[in-house]
Amino acid sequence: MMEFDSMADLAHHLMQETVGGLIHVKKGLEAAAVLLEETAKEEIGHYQEAIGPFDSWAPLAESTEARKAAKGY
Repeated sequence: MMEFDSMADLAHHLMQETVGGLIHVKKGLEAAAVLLEETAKEEIGHYQEAIGPFDSWAPLAESTEARKAAKGY
């Protein structure tokens, strides 16, 4: 069990613990953002299937497909 000589020492300890925790949270969020970005880039050009409460995407209109083809997509 930790003992502190004063309330100021306790407050200092708690602040250090909080900052350390926030640093770990920040690193975790940054890693999650990288994974999310990679997954999002891999999904470009693929239709989303129905999942959970979300319906599958409707196919693109013929006019949209024609416009994409004209632009080389």
